[in-house]
Amino acid sequence: MADINRITASTKEMGPSSHREVLDDHFGDWNWKKRCIFKGHVLLCKIKEAVKAKTEHCHALMELEESIKQSDLGIASLTNWTNEVLAWELDHSNPNPFESRVTATTQAAVRLELLMQDAQDLEDRSSVSLHSDVTPSILISMGLDIEHAQRWLRADNGSLGQHATNKEQMKILARSNSLQCRIEAWTKIQVLYMPSVSQLRATNATGLNCMPSDDEESGCPRPRPNSVKPEDFQLLFPSDICSYAPCDPKLLHIEWSLHFAQANDTLDEC
Repeated sequence: MADINRITASTKEMGPSSHREVLDDHFGDWNWKKRCIFKGHVLLCKIKEAVKAKTEHCHALMELEESIKQSDLGIASLTNWTNEVLAWELDHSNPNPFESRVTATTQAAVRLELLMQDAQDLEDRSSVSLHSDVTPSILISMGLDIEHAQRWLRADNGSLGQHATNKEQMKILARSNSLQCRIEAWTKIQVLYMPSVSQLRATNATGLNCMPSDDEESGCPRPRPNSVKPEDFQLLFPSDICSYAPCDPKLLHIEWSLHFAQANDTLDEC
């Protein structure tokens, strides 16, 4: 630390024992000052911030409770909630009211449900699969997996730096090549269920190349315009093209269900 640098002239002529004792004395004095002087100042600042935040949260809580009390159901729910909180604060063996009681839908559960629905449709012959191995739900699921791999590759590639080792560059290049093969295989199946994507890609009708290179909110790297790298390739999901070309509502429903479950999984990981 800067304050200890001042005693270097005094300690450089000392023996090992005296040198250590002097340094210990100065370290102890500095730590005492931090506890008695600086810590008190920092604690005072935190107390002022806490008082201000408490006032703001109290006003927000009052506004929320007033909005809930506008209906009889809201009043009953608020009363039950208050009683549960008081009971839990008195005895923690009671159910914790702050724990979520809603079971969120996971990606695994949604994918299983979609596969079961595909099996039922094929058995009833109510739906015809355009590919021998890939059903509509599998197509969208594979697309989401590829999209996830693209994000990870963009992030890792962006953090590689100018002085990356040959081994690091080799790993990134291997992942890029593998991703390119996955995208080519996926797009060949995609045109079976979404024929309009070929024309949209050829004419760039969706204007996706005008997207910014960085996400202003999250800071995560976004696909770069006019890039030919696989991590920047636009997959064109049903929600991306439904405003420009006809799209099967079933595909839109599958994508929405999987994205909703994906959001739940992400919130559970936070």
